[in-house]
This record gives sequence, C-alpha cells and structure tokens, in this order.
Amino acid sequence: MSIALLASPALADDPKPDVTIKTKAIEANVFLDAKIKADPAMAAESLAGGKKWLDKNAAEAAKEMKQDPQFFKDGRPVEREYAVRYVSIVRDEHHQ
Repeated sequence: MSIALLASPALADDPKPDVTIKTKAIEANVFLDAKIKADPAMAAESLAGGKKWLDKNAAEAAKEMKQDPQFFKDGRPVEREYAVRYVSIVRDEHHQ
C-alpha cells in the first residue's frame, strides 16, 4: 500500500483534523483518510509521523517569526494529508 504525503490547502468539506497544533506563528493540521484510520497500525504510524512533522514546523515557524514577525500577522496555516492513493499488486510465478 502506498501513502501519499501532501501539504495541501483546506479541503472543501472541512473535515476535522486528526492532529492539530496552533501557536502564534503557525496553525498546522494532519488529516488521515478513512482507509488509513481503518488500519490501527497504519493510523498509529501516520499519526506519529504527523506529530513529528507538526512539532518540526512549529519550531521552524517560531524561529522564523522571531526573525521576520511581519510574515506571521495571521499565523501560517499548513496541512498534511495521509491518503491511500493506490495499491500495487505484484504477481510472482515459479515453475519447477
């Protein structure tokens, strides 16, 4: 199964984020699609990666805000979406 990692603008139907962080410098969200949520191990791994990504972006935004506060008047929205886009099927045949 392949997982696409996307930094995307707000989705049209405004789903609820699975993880979010909001500071003076950044508002960041992570979204998991239903297929990922249905697999507990994949959901846990995706959420762990998403939280790490949120923390990294929040730290970078805080540092940048100290250097250039004019670029952070309304915060900086960022999003990451974990979605199953396709599944590869590999067929292997052995003849003896």
